[in-house]
Amino acid sequence: MTALDAEQGAGTVVALHAESVPGDEFAMRWVMADGRLASGRLLDAPGVLGGLLRRRVIVRAVVEPGVLWTWLGEPRWPERGPIVRDAIADAARVPAQWRIEPADDEVLTLVSRDVVERALGPWIASHGGHITLTDAARDVVNVKLEGTCVHCPAAGLTIHGRIQTVIGQRMGHPVTVNATGLDGGLAGRVVRWPRLLRR
Repeated sequence: MTALDAEQGAGTVVALHAESVPGDEFAMRWVMADGRLASGRLLDAPGVLGGLLRRRVIVRAVVEPGVLWTWLGEPRWPERGPIVRDAIADAARVPAQWRIEPADDEVLTLVSRDVVERALGPWIASHGGHITLTDAARDVVNVKLEGTCVHCPAAGLTIHGRIQTVIGQRMGHPVTVNATGLDGGLAGRVVRWPRLLRR
């Protein structure tokens, strides 16, 4: 191995796991090793990945800790997916060459919508409830609960013990989740997720 190979991470294997995004045929989530990249909007990257960004094959790319979100200009994942996967894996070997612009609120909104609507929404719906993200900014996430959630005595636990915990873990720091539409004065109660993780 030459010094250049070592500098560029030759021989480094980057494991990627692709996840489609229900309801968005243009998007794909690429789960990768955490801690390699800063969060934010991806502006440029080395190799083929950078070329895909510059040629607008990938029209948007956002990094959350351990995940790269990509959107194609047209929904052609069966054809383009392997090219994008290989490009990400190659570029991830040299994370210092990625140019990422801080976009905290954009990342928070993306993660919050994914947790609320994709990950936990179906579980909440199975109990007769409905949850929607209303907004997310400056580490505060606001959701609206409807259906059986409005009168559920465990709604506060769901909001703070589950939703807030998952979003905070994915963001890598504490966040606050507030809810509207709850009976019993639970809306707006703040419980920091690290406290809930202590045993």
